[in-house]
Parts: sequence; C-alpha cells; structure tokens
Amino acid sequence: MSKRLSEAMGGQMWVETEIDRGSTFRFTMMAMATNTNTESKLKKSQPELTEKQVLVVDDNATNRQIITL
Repeated sequence: MSKRLSEAMGGQMWVETEIDRGSTFRFTMMAMATNTNTESKLKKSQPELTEKQVLVVDDNATNRQIITL
C-alpha cells in the first residue's frame, strides 16, 4: 500500500536490508513547497485530522528536527 501511494505521488519506495542490522524503508515523492498560510487553510479544510498524532521513529537528529517543522 505504501509503495503504491508513493508511486501515485510521482515517487518510489524501496527497502535496504543489512544482515544483523535490520531494514530501512525509504521513499521519495513529489511535493510543492508551502507557506504558513497554506498550513492554516489545511487545518480548517481537514477537521477530521485535528488532534491526530503521528509517530515518527528516526535515529537521525536532523531528520527528527525537520519532521517537526
């Protein structure tokens, strides 16, 4: 399902596996940059997503910081 969603957004998804280390799932997608005005419009247009949370697990501090923006 995730692979098809990535492809529908003009991207791709793949997995990289290292024995005794685990697997890393990666994906790309096409997205346009936005501004803060757009963000507030989205919150108003998708009330069903208000107060929902997403768990992101990443061992890279930079990635964790970027995802909070």
